[in-house]
Amino acid sequence: MKQTRESKKAPSAESIAKMADRGEDVSRFFTNRGKMMQPIQRVNVDFTASMLQELRRVSSTLRHPAWEFTDFLPGSFGPVEPAC
Repeated sequence: MKQTRESKKAPSAESIAKMADRGEDVSRFFTNRGKMMQPIQRVNVDFTASMLQELRRVSSTLRHPAWEFTDFLPGSFGPVEPAC
């Protein structure tokens, strides 16, 4: 019966970083096929009460909670207080 070699798992990003810190060559772990991504930019947006109602309506149609679309925490998506 033939024996098959088990493939090695790729090392974690942390272990690759430690290897690089020790001065080891880590180029074999990179293929140059990836894309450079710009950092995420967060913005604050104020919604009117009618916009929030529309967002809730659409999100329930899509069967997703509205906070998933606005990056709120699950208990903080409540009634809007009028701005003074």
